Amino acid sequence: MVEFIQFYGHFLVGIKDIITTILLFPFLLVKNIINSILQFLHSLIDVIVLILCLGIPMLIAGFLAGDQTESQTTGQTRRDNSRKIGYAIQDGPFIYVYDENGYSLFSLRTRGGPNDGLKGYTSSTVTIQDGSFIYVYDARKRCIKTLRVRQ
Repeated sequence: MVEFIQFYGHFLVGIKDIITTILLFPFLLVKNIINSILQFLHSLIDVIVLILCLGIPMLIAGFLAGDQTESQTTGQTRRDNSRKIGYAIQDGPFIYVYDENGYSLFSLRTRGGPNDGLKGYTSSTVTIQDGSFIYVYDARKRCIKTLRVRQ
């Protein structure tokens, strides 16, 4: 009889645990989902604050510094808002464009085909062929004209 009472007591405790789990599971699930959403929002706020603290001052500093170019020979930089092309050279598929003082303005890479490369330059434009197209760039590396080459 004592064994039956002990078995029945363990049985009731097990049933109570199962019923408690079934009744509490939806609440625990909702609680975990809410905690996950809150953690995500907290991380998102941290990222936004980081972007605002670092990104905006860097954008302002870049805007206030003006345009900077690098010298081909000395690696020095200078600020200059008026850019003029001094010369352009081609080395394999690469084209390097410099201002009249030897500061690097920009570089480009072509596909390296037989007709690809530097076609000419003026003080304000560089003309480059890449495949079946000819591109005209200004001193700020903006493509100002595209022409298709007849073959």
